[in-house]
Amino acid sequence: MYKYIIFDVDGTLINTEQAVFAAYSRLIYEKLGKKFTDEQMKMAYGVPTGEVLVKLGIENSRGMIDSYRSYLLEFFEKTKAFDGIEEILGTLHEKGIAMGIVSSRDKIEVTQDPCLKSLMKYFQHVISADDTPRHKPHPEPLLKVLELMGADVSEALYIGDTVYDYMCARDAGVDFALALWGARSLEGIEAMYNFKQPGNIAGVV
Repeated sequence: MYKYIIFDVDGTLINTEQAVFAAYSRLIYEKLGKKFTDEQMKMAYGVPTGEVLVKLGIENSRGMIDSYRSYLLEFFEKTKAFDGIEEILGTLHEKGIAMGIVSSRDKIEVTQDPCLKSLMKYFQHVISADDTPRHKPHPEPLLKVLELMGADVSEALYIGDTVYDYMCARDAGVDFALALWGARSLEGIEAMYNFKQPGNIAGVV
């Protein structure tokens, strides 16, 4: 049984796929005059914005990041937590489970998301892309949040929806659970648990 549960955000706590796709689509069309493809979306989801821009052939500058963020915040108004998320967070809180977040979003994208704001009361610590020099799939952000929480890796479970989340947990020595409700692909993921719905988390605490 786990004493610490760490969550990814996009595709795990909140259904933001359409918002992310729409924001990158607008940016790519405006800057490159091209369409944003589903294949590019697979590469972009769960990766820090600056790294995505480089892969897309867009200048990784503060101006480009600010443009993407402004579009994303606009589309955030249409996002919502996955069904059952707030209920399971409440259950875990009542059981005394300590919870944290490790996300590839930067701090502004975390703090200005109205949907995520409503869930923040459940989390002790949040690690965003601004908080560590290296990001997922590197294990550093996950190890950082566990350090802040005073948690041993053997007592923690990381829940995410992408192969980047899995690799982060694997290399940190932390058990990983795949959030099937938000996962786009199972390729390359060898999860300890495959949760079909958020309520399944209650079975491991």
